[in-house]
Amino acid sequence: MFLEILLYFNISSIYMKKLLAGVVSSFMFFNATPIIFPISSVSAAQIENQSTQYFNVSLGSNFIPSPISDSKNKKSYFIDDPSKDLNKFSLYYKFDSSKLKKYLNLIDNDFLKKIILDKSIKKDFTSSKDLEEIVSLSQKKGLSDKEQRYLSLLQLRVYAVKVIQEKLKLEEGYTGLVDGIVREDFFKAIKTYQVAHGLKSDGIVGQETLAALNRSYSEIVSSEISEFRKFFAFRLFQSTFVINPEDLSRLVEDSFKQLNLSTPESIVKFLESNQSSVDLKLNLPENYLVKNMDLEAEIIKEKQGSMGTFRIYQNYKNNKLQLFETRTVLGGINKDGSTGKMRKFSTPNGVYYIHRVIVLPFWNPPGWAGKTSKTSRLPGPLNAYGLYMAEYFKSTNPVDYSYACFGDAKIRIHSTSNPNSVEFGGSSHGCTRLHPQIANMFFPFLLHYLPHKEMKYVDSRGDIIPFEKDSFLKVVIHD
Repeated sequence: MFLEILLYFNISSIYMKKLLAGVVSSFMFFNATPIIFPISSVSAAQIENQSTQYFNVSLGSNFIPSPISDSKNKKSYFIDDPSKDLNKFSLYYKFDSSKLKKYLNLIDNDFLKKIILDKSIKKDFTSSKDLEEIVSLSQKKGLSDKEQRYLSLLQLRVYAVKVIQEKLKLEEGYTGLVDGIVREDFFKAIKTYQVAHGLKSDGIVGQETLAALNRSYSEIVSSEISEFRKFFAFRLFQSTFVINPEDLSRLVEDSFKQLNLSTPESIVKFLESNQSSVDLKLNLPENYLVKNMDLEAEIIKEKQGSMGTFRIYQNYKNNKLQLFETRTVLGGINKDGSTGKMRKFSTPNGVYYIHRVIVLPFWNPPGWAGKTSKTSRLPGPLNAYGLYMAEYFKSTNPVDYSYACFGDAKIRIHSTSNPNSVEFGGSSHGCTRLHPQIANMFFPFLLHYLPHKEMKYVDSRGDIIPFEKDSFLKVVIHD
């Protein structure tokens, strides 16, 4: 549910507008606990003055056009299948409600509880003979009351077993048919499930086993709703550019109230309506209602290891507002491909400036990549830089478009094709590495609020967007 922004960046390229209107993100990497701010700082969420704004939020899928100048090689990544977790690798998708709907239909089945109270699902619960009787009675005209009750009972039992089989199939513990017939493979799958959930392993589906199955699927439904909220939150970001997680969370809540999304069922119904966009009336903190922001960044190294904390601040009305905080990978012990040996790649402390953003960058292997990586890698999910990259400069003097993309500090800040290195801890070769879902918010945020020049495609490097000299982003790296 991420939005297509009405406020397009001041960029001439059509595909850049589409690209920056389609960024993917999750907020699991924001610090969910209260942040301790320096004495001179104020949380952005503490800004009380707000203004009502109207937004049209896009709910459809997006695509990423490639910047390759050769028309024969031009490609577009059309992403409509979220099953491969492509959002983690910065590709864009449309939220799929089928999984949520399927799980929702498999929990809290009152009819199952009533049937199992009468007779637990054992070996004699249903059989192929029951299916034959169902067919026979269904075709018979003028059923007696007794026959009708018997037919209804058989149909309920068969359906009950189908539901349990479907539950087990989703748990990946059952590979048999979903036809309502109790067979040996069904009991084996039940026993496996019972062992995994600390239940008596007897292969019988009684009240305890049914309750456990319902709990499992309730948890999955909760997880799907959480993913939906992340998805919707990023769509709101794309429209409002509100990047502070507390402020954005409040906007999500307001949006859900306006759309009446209070239950899993209402969310499924909303998604099944296939609306391409929704109109929302949202109260934005006043610090976001400026044309340009006075921004600066800080990277704090952890005492041990190669991880750090990355923060963005806004200087607003004599206050220093912390807009967001996230985890980042920094230089550490890593392999030198040129020698095949491990050595330390440091991220040096200091004050740096980001002059420009390179969108859809090419990855040109540096010396440490060794002989195995001689060719440049085209933009895409396997590119080591992800969709965005920027160099660190020590100097505040502007550089020409043709200046080699490495910066005078010889280190960069970029996304990654390896999100796990940020999630679980890794080390870079000196650069600042952001999770793609964070990078795909951070860089468009900069391009929206920092004055910049027209984008220009530069051979085998990507699309370079230089900031105006007085708008370079200051980045302080320290222990």
